[in-house]
Amino acid sequence: MHELLILQYENIKGARHALFAYCEHMDNSDLFKKVAAFNDSTISDLLLHNANTYISWLENFGLGGTLPFHENGDVKELKEIKMIYEQVDLFVYEFL
Repeated sequence: MHELLILQYENIKGARHALFAYCEHMDNSDLFKKVAAFNDSTISDLLLHNANTYISWLENFGLGGTLPFHENGDVKELKEIKMIYEQVDLFVYEFL
């Protein structure tokens, strides 16, 4: 079961890598532009929400950590989002 979970997370990371590769070709302002269809959230807001979900459930609840959530306004570039997900990867593997 453990190997299956690792494999599934590797697939998630692959999809995320493809998404980040696409986002690298976007203008930075588009990454942080409000989208009406997303309740005036931005692409970066959605990515941070997903990372914060990992933090909440795996790091803070599952592993007993106390990491704070990342605030939408604190992140200004895609490279910062990618660094957050590198941190997420570390505690996902620790949890698994």
